[in-house]
Amino acid sequence: MDNFRKSVCCAMVNFRKWHHSPTMYAVWAVMLLFAWYTHGDLTRFCMEANMTISPWVLPFYIASGNYMIMYVGMVILLFAAAPFTDLQSPFVQIRTGRLNWFWGQVLYILLTAIVFPLMLYASQLLILAPAVRWSTDWGGVIRSLAMDASLPQKYGLQVALYFPKAVIQNCEAIPLTMQTLGLMMVNTAMIGFIILLFNVTIHKIGGVCAACALLSWSAMTSHGIGIMLFTEAIRRYAVCLWLNPQWLAPLSKGCFTIGQVLAIQLTLIPIMIAISAAVFYRKDIVFEKGSF
Repeated sequence: MDNFRKSVCCAMVNFRKWHHSPTMYAVWAVMLLFAWYTHGDLTRFCMEANMTISPWVLPFYIASGNYMIMYVGMVILLFAAAPFTDLQSPFVQIRTGRLNWFWGQVLYILLTAIVFPLMLYASQLLILAPAVRWSTDWGGVIRSLAMDASLPQKYGLQVALYFPKAVIQNCEAIPLTMQTLGLMMVNTAMIGFIILLFNVTIHKIGGVCAACALLSWSAMTSHGIGIMLFTEAIRRYAVCLWLNPQWLAPLSKGCFTIGQVLAIQLTLIPIMIAISAAVFYRKDIVFEKGSF
């Protein structure tokens, strides 16, 4: 129990550094700017049409390939420095123990993987706040835009989000949103542990290179180039598409199901953590100023 308490303290040390971390300010800025870009005209449309919108917009934000790539890019920026060392880290390690400090980094990645998607969702609701209204259903605005995406053009607006009619008809609002949040959390954790693994085993920049390679692979296999080079079935291996249930079976034929995706990820994550822990225990860590 004492070791767990020390690991939690190490994780909390990282969270307390958020308020003076340039990386976090960059992530927050990108998050808010993108939320404004994707939801600003949607809010204005609701106000111009004197309508309210339900809060279940997250599945449609993370459904676009471009927005998925942007999200993964923010996650890479968030975890690029894992394990998160700075000039204070040696003193923390002395007081808590080397392995306790490492498990604190693992706990920090897991907690951040939960908090970050919630922050993204909160930024969207913040932009929609003037027009949002609680509902357990998709609501009139989302259903109307699913039927006719050109409605905002009557007010000189261009809504960046696309609301597929098939999704609205076949899925319920709250379950689909919760599934999307859950997949985002698991994918965020997986990317964080990929970066941690390669940073620890290869080089400090190795994790970012590995994550960017994964992002490039996803971008290629989820669009026309990869499909032309291979077949339509290659899309199931586009990891970025695992962020959203719309790109998984049964909504997308030939793709993995949500259960298969979670089984793959929840198998890989403990393996990556175990390898990272074994290498970290035997390897000297370079502590650099401002590496968080």
